[in-house]
Amino acid sequence: MSLHCDLKGRQRVFYLQFDRAASCCRAQQHDLDNTTLDSILHLWDQQRHELDQGQRISDCEYCWRDEREGRSSYRQLQAGHNANRIELYINNTCNHMCSYCSPKFSSQWQHSIQTQGPFQGISATNRRNQQTPQSQNTSHTWLPDIQQHISQQPDQSVELVLLGGEPLMQYRNLRLLLKSAGTKIKNLIVTTNLNPPTNRFLRWLLAHAPGDKLQFMISLDASPGWNHIPRAGFDINRFVGNLDLVRYRGVPFRVMSVVSVLSVFDLANFLQWQDQNQIRGQFNHLYNPDCLDAALLPRWIRQAIWDQIPQKWQAEPVLREVLLSTKTAVDIKLIEQYNYLTQYFQRTQQDPTSLDNE
Repeated sequence: MSLHCDLKGRQRVFYLQFDRAASCCRAQQHDLDNTTLDSILHLWDQQRHELDQGQRISDCEYCWRDEREGRSSYRQLQAGHNANRIELYINNTCNHMCSYCSPKFSSQWQHSIQTQGPFQGISATNRRNQQTPQSQNTSHTWLPDIQQHISQQPDQSVELVLLGGEPLMQYRNLRLLLKSAGTKIKNLIVTTNLNPPTNRFLRWLLAHAPGDKLQFMISLDASPGWNHIPRAGFDINRFVGNLDLVRYRGVPFRVMSVVSVLSVFDLANFLQWQDQNQIRGQFNHLYNPDCLDAALLPRWIRQAIWDQIPQKWQAEPVLREVLLSTKTAVDIKLIEQYNYLTQYFQRTQQDPTSLDNE
């Protein structure tokens, strides 16, 4: 039986801030030390063939686990997305400390953990998520190889995705990549919080990137008035101004959201905001830390939230699986959730009890 995955060997993710790479954003990561780009690409092509032959490879355990437990896996949710895609995490520079993020992807998280230590009273797995990785700073050695690989691709064939940290805070790298992309790039996709300290980089990108190639994937987990709760550091005024600028320039964008225990309480307002503004949204599962899974909430709370969901959104698989889950929460996970959120709010200097949210 084929276990075909459209992403394997086609979506390549490079975490240059800590010298690792993966065949998709959910796959096991491989160390880039003492290897070559050609070797990594050959391995992923071989794994693609093994999946087509029905072999369950260990790199894909995230998807096998979800499918065993009856959830829609990333492999299934992304069926049909088989673009020639390269995703680049260049460094962890970021102005946000989102509730579910970590030092690997946020310099704000890195500073918090280095100065105050990891959270207490949480699982060993989630404590590992808060470890500060040894930065290899390999951008200067791997970017030329990646650029050369792009130059060898057919014209108009590569989807180049810039991630972070926050890509709009990486001006020099953006210029370098755009200069080398040339005719090979079909789409340039920037995944951004659209909330950098200054929009100088955003304006530069809008002025220099080809308008028919540029797209934004905007990380936003709740309506603008609530988004600072799950994504500490969010500034509503900066966001609204930047969103108006993107819309004025006519650049296509989508909103990409993670469903967590913090964002789910604003879900009804968030969906209404998307509908009113004619915004396309995409919901994703929360993968780390697992104690922020909204499915841990009591069923009567999730049912009350579900009852507010417009019918047009009730077919959305991630929302259905989280809000209609019949699994019973384990008390130890609820204690961990409480411990985690208490420390998150303390460090981000937020008081959720002051919010007007019934």
